[in-house]
Amino acid sequence: MKTTFFLNEYFEERNYANPSDATDSPFQYAHRTKENPFEWLARHPEDQEAFNSVMTMNRKLIETEWYETYPVEEKLQVSPDRTLLVDIGGGIGYDVSLFKQHFPHLPGKLVVQDLPRVIEDIKGPLPEGVEAMVYDMFTPQQLKGAKVYYLRTVLHDWPDKQALEILGRIREAMAEDSLLLVNEHNMVGSNPSRIHTAIDQDMMEAFSSLERTEEEWIDLLDKGGFNVVKVWKPTVMGMMERALYEAVPK
Repeated sequence: MKTTFFLNEYFEERNYANPSDATDSPFQYAHRTKENPFEWLARHPEDQEAFNSVMTMNRKLIETEWYETYPVEEKLQVSPDRTLLVDIGGGIGYDVSLFKQHFPHLPGKLVVQDLPRVIEDIKGPLPEGVEAMVYDMFTPQQLKGAKVYYLRTVLHDWPDKQALEILGRIREAMAEDSLLLVNEHNMVGSNPSRIHTAIDQDMMEAFSSLERTEEEWIDLLDKGGFNVVKVWKPTVMGMMERALYEAVPK
């Protein structure tokens, strides 16, 4: 609410230009800080815990998980000593834990990566075969040559400038047979729903980012050095149109 209150002042000072840099967002203007929301949350433990809870709650509302549509057992076979999937920005491990429960005998290690304060908030042990790792997605990826680098509603938090930095870090860590799986909302190009519009504004206010259409996602991945192999969509959409973008390095 505080950020919304300052929107008119923010835009007036910038000649009403659309925000496009996460280092100069309405959130930072309203809070008089150079920190992005994730850095700010790290210094406010109660807000961080609430944020983690909301993100986990949102995931529980998903009616069809990506691996119920995507041919996991056909495409994701690796040796037991290789990292099968790295869930980058995966919060407290909800997604990767569900994946493990769904495919308990699939070989390979599973890793959830996030910022220190998020990883510290993981309550209790993760399932056997799942590891938690502190990682900043703007730094070199520690896990080289994993089969899958997975991002779920991560890139929509960032405008193209920073999103391309994240993609670059992933690309330089990939092996020849590695895959990038991007699980994201698809913004409707015309006549978007109220929830699409509300989330689009939230992204703009907090991160100078946006909800992207399918065409914009494919274009972003292309600029990041990836070819989209296929766009996988669930049979049941729920409140938001979603898609899984399967991509490989060019």
